[in-house]
Amino acid sequence: MLTCRRAEQLLAAATVAPLSVRQARQLAAHLAGCPACRAEQAALERTVGLLAEAPLPAGRPDLWDAIAARLDAAHAPARRAPLRLGWALGGFGALVATAALLLVVLWPGGLTPAPTPTEPTMAALAADDALDSDFLIAHQWLASRGSLGNGALADLWAAPSDREDSHQ
Repeated sequence: MLTCRRAEQLLAAATVAPLSVRQARQLAAHLAGCPACRAEQAALERTVGLLAEAPLPAGRPDLWDAIAARLDAAHAPARRAPLRLGWALGGFGALVATAALLLVVLWPGGLTPAPTPTEPTMAALAADDALDSDFLIAHQWLASRGSLGNGALADLWAAPSDREDSHQ
Protein backbone atom coordinates (compact mmCIF):
# COMPACT_ATOMS: atom_id res chain seq x y z
CA MET A 1 0.00 0.00 0.00
CA LEU A 2 1.26 3.47 -0.88
CA THR A 3 1.58 6.35 1.55
CA CYS A 4 0.19 9.76 0.61
CA ARG A 5 3.69 11.12 0.29
CA ARG A 6 4.71 8.39 -2.16
CA ALA A 7 1.45 8.90 -4.08
CA GLU A 8 2.22 12.64 -4.47
CA GLN A 9 5.67 11.76 -5.81
CA LEU A 10 4.16 9.38 -8.37
CA LEU A 11 1.56 12.00 -9.39
CA ALA A 12 4.32 14.54 -10.04
CA ALA A 13 6.38 11.97 -11.95
CA ALA A 14 3.36 11.06 -14.11
CA THR A 15 3.12 14.66 -15.37
CA VAL A 16 6.48 14.39 -17.16
CA ALA A 17 6.71 10.68 -18.07
CA PRO A 18 4.50 7.60 -18.01
CA LEU A 19 4.69 5.41 -14.91
CA SER A 20 5.53 1.72 -14.96
CA VAL A 21 2.58 -0.70 -14.95
CA ARG A 22 3.25 -1.64 -11.34
CA GLN A 23 3.50 2.03 -10.20
CA ALA A 24 0.32 2.95 -12.12
CA ARG A 25 -1.63 0.09 -10.42
CA GLN A 26 -0.37 1.08 -6.95
CA LEU A 27 -1.26 4.75 -7.55
CA ALA A 28 -4.75 3.88 -8.86
CA ALA A 29 -5.42 1.68 -5.81
CA HIS A 30 -4.29 4.48 -3.48
CA LEU A 31 -6.36 7.16 -5.26
CA ALA A 32 -9.49 4.96 -5.00
CA GLY A 33 -9.29 5.07 -1.22
CA CYS A 34 -7.78 8.57 -0.57
CA PRO A 35 -9.87 11.68 -1.29
CA ALA A 36 -6.94 14.05 -0.40
CA CYS A 37 -4.67 12.50 -3.04
CA ARG A 38 -7.57 12.57 -5.59
CA ALA A 39 -7.88 16.34 -4.93
CA GLU A 40 -4.11 16.70 -5.36
CA GLN A 41 -4.35 14.81 -8.67
CA ALA A 42 -7.15 17.10 -9.91
CA ALA A 43 -5.20 20.27 -8.97
CA LEU A 44 -2.09 18.96 -10.67
CA GLU A 45 -4.00 18.11 -13.87
CA ARG A 46 -5.54 21.63 -13.94
CA THR A 47 -2.07 23.23 -13.50
CA VAL A 48 -0.56 21.15 -16.29
CA GLY A 49 -3.50 22.03 -18.57
CA LEU A 50 -3.14 25.77 -17.89
CA LEU A 51 0.58 25.65 -18.58
CA ALA A 52 -0.01 23.85 -21.86
CA GLU A 53 -2.49 26.55 -22.99
CA ALA A 54 -0.37 29.53 -21.89
CA PRO A 55 1.46 31.36 -24.68
CA LEU A 56 5.23 31.31 -24.53
CA PRO A 57 6.77 34.69 -23.82
CA ALA A 58 8.59 36.25 -26.73
CA GLY A 59 12.29 36.06 -26.07
CA ARG A 60 14.90 38.58 -26.99
CA PRO A 61 16.75 37.66 -30.17
CA ASP A 62 20.11 38.20 -28.48
CA LEU A 63 19.16 36.33 -25.29
CA TRP A 64 21.51 33.39 -25.80
CA ASP A 65 24.37 35.66 -26.86
CA ALA A 66 23.87 37.75 -23.70
CA ILE A 67 23.78 34.63 -21.52
CA ALA A 68 26.94 33.26 -23.15
CA ALA A 69 28.73 36.59 -22.67
CA ARG A 70 27.79 36.69 -18.99
CA LEU A 71 28.97 33.12 -18.49
CA ASP A 72 32.26 33.86 -20.23
CA ALA A 73 32.77 36.93 -18.07
CA ALA A 74 31.99 34.99 -14.91
CA HIS A 75 34.54 32.28 -15.72
CA ALA A 76 37.26 34.51 -17.14
CA PRO A 77 40.40 34.83 -14.99
CA ALA A 78 40.66 38.07 -13.09
CA ARG A 79 42.89 40.62 -14.77
CA ARG A 80 45.66 42.05 -12.69
CA ALA A 81 46.89 45.57 -12.94
CA PRO A 82 50.27 45.71 -14.65
CA LEU A 83 53.20 45.82 -12.27
CA ARG A 84 54.71 49.28 -12.39
CA LEU A 85 57.64 48.62 -10.10
CA GLY A 86 59.83 47.30 -12.89
CA TRP A 87 61.65 50.58 -13.42
CA ALA A 88 62.17 51.01 -9.68
CA LEU A 89 63.60 47.52 -9.24
CA GLY A 90 65.80 47.95 -12.29
CA GLY A 91 67.07 51.27 -10.92
CA PHE A 92 67.80 49.66 -7.56
CA GLY A 93 69.74 46.86 -9.27
CA ALA A 94 71.82 49.41 -11.18
CA LEU A 95 72.52 51.26 -7.93
CA VAL A 96 73.71 48.08 -6.20
CA ALA A 97 75.92 47.15 -9.16
CA THR A 98 77.48 50.64 -9.22
CA ALA A 99 78.12 50.56 -5.47
CA ALA A 100 79.79 47.15 -5.76
CA LEU A 101 82.00 48.36 -8.62
CA LEU A 102 83.06 51.47 -6.67
CA LEU A 103 83.79 49.37 -3.61
CA VAL A 104 86.07 47.08 -5.59
CA VAL A 105 87.87 49.92 -7.38
CA LEU A 106 88.29 52.26 -4.42
CA TRP A 107 88.97 49.71 -1.68
CA PRO A 108 92.49 50.11 -0.26
CA GLY A 109 94.67 47.33 -1.57
CA GLY A 110 92.44 46.67 -4.55
CA LEU A 111 91.84 43.03 -5.30
CA THR A 112 95.13 41.61 -4.00
CA PRO A 113 94.52 38.41 -2.13
CA ALA A 114 95.48 38.09 1.50
CA PRO A 115 98.75 36.21 2.03
CA THR A 116 98.43 32.56 2.82
CA PRO A 117 99.41 31.49 6.32
CA THR A 118 102.61 29.86 5.03
CA GLU A 119 103.99 33.14 3.68
CA PRO A 120 105.68 35.30 6.33
CA THR A 121 104.13 38.73 6.56
CA MET A 122 105.95 41.92 7.46
CA ALA A 123 104.22 42.02 10.84
CA ALA A 124 105.29 38.46 11.61
CA LEU A 125 108.87 39.19 10.57
CA ALA A 126 108.97 42.34 12.70
CA ALA A 127 107.60 40.46 15.70
CA ASP A 128 110.16 37.73 15.15
CA ASP A 129 112.97 40.32 15.00
CA ALA A 130 111.69 41.97 18.20
CA LEU A 131 111.65 38.60 19.94
CA ASP A 132 115.19 37.88 18.81
CA SER A 133 116.24 41.30 20.08
CA ASP A 134 114.56 40.73 23.46
CA PHE A 135 116.15 37.31 23.72
CA LEU A 136 119.58 38.76 22.97
CA ILE A 137 119.15 41.50 25.59
CA ALA A 138 118.03 38.96 28.18
CA HIS A 139 120.94 36.68 27.34
CA GLN A 140 123.44 39.52 27.77
CA TRP A 141 121.85 40.59 31.04
CA LEU A 142 122.02 37.06 32.44
CA ALA A 143 125.60 36.66 31.23
CA SER A 144 126.62 39.85 33.02
CA ARG A 145 125.16 38.51 36.27
CA GLY A 146 126.68 35.08 35.87
CA SER A 147 123.27 33.30 35.83
CA LEU A 148 123.41 31.78 32.36
CA GLY A 149 123.78 28.10 33.22
CA ASN A 150 121.27 25.39 34.09
CA GLY A 151 118.31 26.71 31.95
CA ALA A 152 118.08 30.04 33.73
CA LEU A 153 117.06 31.78 30.50
CA ALA A 154 114.23 29.28 29.93
CA ASP A 155 113.06 29.78 33.50
CA LEU A 156 113.14 33.52 32.96
CA TRP A 157 110.89 33.31 29.88
CA ALA A 158 108.51 30.92 31.63
CA ALA A 159 107.84 33.36 34.49
CA PRO A 160 108.42 36.94 33.30
CA SER A 161 106.92 38.51 36.44
CA ASP A 162 109.47 36.66 38.60
CA ARG A 163 112.34 38.28 36.66
CA GLU A 164 111.43 41.74 37.86
CA ASP A 165 110.99 40.67 41.48
CA SER A 166 113.97 38.35 41.92
CA HIS A 167 116.68 40.09 39.83
CA GLN A 168 116.41 43.71 40.76
